[in-house]
Amino acid sequence: MSTSSQFLGGGSSIQLWVSGATVTQWDYRKSPLDGEVYQRTAATGSGTTDPANDTTNYVAASYVRTSALSVKGPIDNLSNNVAQFANNSVKVSIASITAGVRTQVLSLSGRGSVAFLAIMKAATGGGTVEIIVDGITIYNSATSTATTTEAHCFIGAPGSADPGVGSVRPFAVALPDALPVIFRRTFVVWYTPATNASGANATLAYDLRSTR
Repeated sequence: MSTSSQFLGGGSSIQLWVSGATVTQWDYRKSPLDGEVYQRTAATGSGTTDPANDTTNYVAASYVRTSALSVKGPIDNLSNNVAQFANNSVKVSIASITAGVRTQVLSLSGRGSVAFLAIMKAATGGGTVEIIVDGITIYNSATSTATTTEAHCFIGAPGSADPGVGSVRPFAVALPDALPVIFRRTFVVWYTPATNASGANATLAYDLRSTR
């Protein structure tokens, strides 16, 4: 049996997980999928699902795995101008997505963390946002957008800045910095506008930190 001290000492004794093999409760296994270490919290047993995908029987031991995000309410951006939304973040246009059409708006692969993620529909009617990390859906909820100037921040927190037009508007702040959403294979976002198509200035904004 692997011990926590062996794991903290570098994990050299951690066995590679093998499909169908019995794993003792509280023992550690290294995932063949992502090379990370996981601890079995369920009763001693076997399984055919790699610990990297098995959130029922294993918890991540070598990194913080986010399993769910809380529902976020809208913030008033005061403008749907792209230049005045989530300043200092990477911005991706998600304009003209037809209402009711599920569309992939972001796809990241490799290893890294996302410290800030926000969406401005630039139209009323809201929509459904899905965030899928390493194949696990951590967020799937409908948003409410009463006005074209509202936006939603799903990861991190929006700060405020004066864009030079006399009004304070949100900009990106990756807070808390110690709690980003870490991914070890993929980070994907889908968006389905409700009622109305996404507006001409509809934008997704994110901050990515790549790791190896």
